[in-house]
Amino acid sequence: MIKQQKSGGSGTSNQQFILANDTEPIRPMFENTWSANLAVFSVLLEESDDQKITELCIEGFMHAIKISGFYNMNTERDAFVSSLSKFTQITTSSSSVVREIKEKNLECIRALLNLATYDGNYLRSSWYYVLDCISKIDFMHVMGTGARRDADFFNASKRQMTKGANANMQRKIDRE
Repeated sequence: MIKQQKSGGSGTSNQQFILANDTEPIRPMFENTWSANLAVFSVLLEESDDQKITELCIEGFMHAIKISGFYNMNTERDAFVSSLSKFTQITTSSSSVVREIKEKNLECIRALLNLATYDGNYLRSSWYYVLDCISKIDFMHVMGTGARRDADFFNASKRQMTKGANANMQRKIDRE
């Protein structure tokens, strides 16, 4: 299971590396470190505009989601996926708040879509966050092209039904 090797080179021969061929220790290690990892990735991604830091944080999110999905750690997976989706800056519940979408937010969108495309089996119940993000992107696309919103279609048919009902009522009154 565990094999110790001495590293050769660069002058120090006392360094030891442990090669683990078993994945059993990963779950308890991740259970103990996931919240700290989430905090570090989130703070760095929020505060920094450096491209390299953004890439590393998103990569950390992706690996954490895969690990927690592989080991059926629902709370941890949901925490990472929801945080990543919040960094897209498009899933805010308050539509009155307008925020600038930066390159790092676009990278988060790409990462979320890639996760859904290539590693969707790890998401399980976290698909909500991905679908919410896709829905908001589609809504922004519809608004940007000037097309009608879904509510407009429903309101138009409601007005037509109301007009039709009023016309029928008027005919009844006229007959009497």
